[in-house]
Amino acid sequence: FFDFSKVELICLVITIGFVIFAEMINSVVEYVVNLITTEYNLDAKAAKDIEAGGVLIASTISVIVAYLLFIDKLKVASTELLHAVLSTRSHITVAILFTVVLLVAILKGAFTKKGERNYVKSFPSARVMISFALATYLLVITESLLVGGVAFVLSVMVSSMKRENDKTTMLQVVLSAALGVLVVLALYQLTKL
Repeated sequence: FFDFSKVELICLVITIGFVIFAEMINSVVEYVVNLITTEYNLDAKAAKDIEAGGVLIASTISVIVAYLLFIDKLKVASTELLHAVLSTRSHITVAILFTVVLLVAILKGAFTKKGERNYVKSFPSARVMISFALATYLLVITESLLVGGVAFVLSVMVSSMKRENDKTTMLQVVLSAALGVLVVLALYQLTKL
């Protein structure tokens, strides 16, 4: 699939083997330390930590090697895939919804206060983002102010219901709406490339 040269394939196999070998040595060190002492011991902890550091170094090297081997090949494959997916309207709609939901999950995780689990009231609002994203998409694909206007009026109604029911701030609603619009405009620009 990736058409690696023999040297690239050898590098990949050696790197994978190096990580597996480091993991095996790590397991051996842990078993031996556990056989020697069952009580907490600073020297035992140091031995385990040092070997875990070795695994971390091996893993880091493997990520660098994978990056060097795969980056050019993945750029070509991902660009072709992105253009194929974004070439039809149904795929663009799915891409918009997926992007909005992913962005909401990331931002809710980032903006929700530690210990607080009220995702409904946290920023951003998925309902508002999706409604404004779809309204923007309707405006862009139909190029009709009437269709776009009706879609935006419905989005404003969704926003007002969100604001009334969940007691969210106007700033949260406006920022959620703006993010929904920006997602569509960004994806639309990608499809024009």
